[in-house]
Amino acid sequence: MSTIPITINAAGDSISSSVTNSDFAYFTSVTQDLAGDNTRTEWCARPHIVNPAADPVFNGNFNMIEDSDSTQVVNWNTFQQINLVPAFRVTYGTLTIEPGQVLRAHLDMNVLAATNASVTSTLATNDDVYQFRFYYRDAVSGVVAPIGPTASYSLTNQWNISSPTPGFTRTPTFRIRQRCNLSLCFINTTGANLVIDYIEARVRIANLAVLTSITIGEGDFTVLKGNH
Repeated sequence: MSTIPITINAAGDSISSSVTNSDFAYFTSVTQDLAGDNTRTEWCARPHIVNPAADPVFNGNFNMIEDSDSTQVVNWNTFQQINLVPAFRVTYGTLTIEPGQVLRAHLDMNVLAATNASVTSTLATNDDVYQFRFYYRDAVSGVVAPIGPTASYSLTNQWNISSPTPGFTRTPTFRIRQRCNLSLCFINTTGANLVIDYIEARVRIANLAVLTSITIGEGDFTVLKGNH
């Protein structure tokens, strides 16, 4: 529970009416800031805590970019920025992630179409893959680097097998209109601040000889900083 100091009297002590009245007066002035369920099991709720905008206790710098109208044709095999007008980049200039603080990001994207050049039964592990990843720019060094994991998705779903004479025929089916997701939970475990200029979402195709393009759209990109 939240702590309200009171005067403790041991057995045999004399009790002062003025001190007792002062304690009860303090209860009256302070308890109006407490929620009615303050004594229950999960007593710590947002109404119990002042969260000033200048120095938020829990989180701050929440940003969201979303698009449901534009599309983008992806036909490259190096990570490049997702741009559905607007571009999926959140620019801070100088966002400080202190030791122990957390940077959270989430990308949700729809793959609307795909074009393949060669999908055969000898397909290698990553040949039909497209990928999403977050990148950030260090505001101090100016270095742009990936942050967090890479989300990989496959174009092919399964092989439909039929057995006409004289042998088997194998044809692939494709994952189209697939919702793709990527989440980041970066905890600054170093002893120094990480100062971020911007963070953005990027996409690439692993092997253009197999998967020549995908069309993406209907996406959203959210980022927030969680404090201590």
